[in-house]
Formats: sequence, structure tokens, C-alpha cells
Amino acid sequence: MKRIRFFCTVALFLSVALLNAAVPAVKGSRKNLKLGFVLQGEYAFAGGAAADRSLKNAFPLASAHPVYGAGMVLDTGRKLFFRSELLILFSGPTIFTDPSDGDTFKSSPRFFSQLNLLAGFAISRGERSTLLCEVGGGTVFQPKIPTVKVQSSLGNQVAVTYPTRFGFAVLAGPRWHCSGNRFDFDLSLRYSLRRVYRFHSAVVLQLGGSWHK
Repeated sequence: MKRIRFFCTVALFLSVALLNAAVPAVKGSRKNLKLGFVLQGEYAFAGGAAADRSLKNAFPLASAHPVYGAGMVLDTGRKLFFRSELLILFSGPTIFTDPSDGDTFKSSPRFFSQLNLLAGFAISRGERSTLLCEVGGGTVFQPKIPTVKVQSSLGNQVAVTYPTRFGFAVLAGPRWHCSGNRFDFDLSLRYSLRRVYRFHSAVVLQLGGSWHK
């Protein structure tokens, strides 16, 4: 937990620093700085390392699984938009497969954190709404999870462990932004490619809101 708190603190300060460095180039952006929240759900597609498929008891193939999360957002911009997201995510149960003999086991849910930094531009504008195209990247932090032993479908004992590791993510997709007097609403649909222990691609749906003066 100490590592998670440390990562979140550093990530938050880094987000603020990067936004403060970026927004002076955009006229009026500092006045538009908004703090908000997001709820996120994603469908991670099945994946694995093809090079490990011949290794017995390597379990390189991971099934499709859901990922849920929530976090805080810093958002700013008029013509160009900058966005920083600090998320806590929970990965649902995943089935891992050893293709050499067809053995499988089911892992327990796990949590991790992710810091995203995105830039976007307006595709179309209305009186109250804006359609944006966003691209960006993220840093992923997986805290260490104690080793547990589970029984596979063929009766083998499998030691499951998640060591501490940093990874990365690449994000792209549209965001619909609706402005109010004090509260803004956002709906995002993204494609995500994340790498921690292995590559996973996912479709991400994000719902959020922010307050402004």
C-alpha cells in the first residue's frame, strides 16, 4: 500500500506539472483548468506471447476479461485540449492457458494504477458540445501481489505471483464533451494497448464529469 500511495502522489504532482508546462501555449487554458472524476470499464481482448507457446507450464495465453476502474482528471484547453488521468483499475478473473498440453487455471482479480496524459483537438463544435479526437500514453504500476497456489484443470499446482512492475499504455479515440454552467460531462471511447507482463489490447468506455468556475 505504501508503494501505491507513493506512486499516486508522484503521479498527481507530475500531472499538474506537465499540464502547467503545456497550457501556457494555449490562450486562456489556465482559466479553463477543471478537476473531475471518471468511471471506466474496458474489455481486454485475449492475448499472449507467441514465443512462449512451446514452453510447458508457461501459461502464456490469457483469456479476454473485463477491467473496471475510477479516478481523478485534470482537463484544460479551448482549441487544443490537454487531459491528465490518474486511475485505480481492477482486472477481472482471467483464464491462463498452456497451449502445449491444454492445461488452464483461473487467476483472481487484481488491481493496479495508471497515469494517462492525452492531447486532443476538436473535430466539430456545437453551442454546448464538442467532439474531440484524443491520443496519448500512460504509465502503469502493478504493485506486488503475494504468491498464491492454485490447482490447474489437469490437477497441477501452479504458483501465481505478480511482482512489482511498471508498464506503459497507448491510447486513442473520440471524446464527446458537453459543457454546462458549473459542470461538464464527458463520454470517451478508446482503443488501448497496454504492456505490463504481456501485451493486451482493449476497448475502453469512460464516463466522467468535471467542475469549473
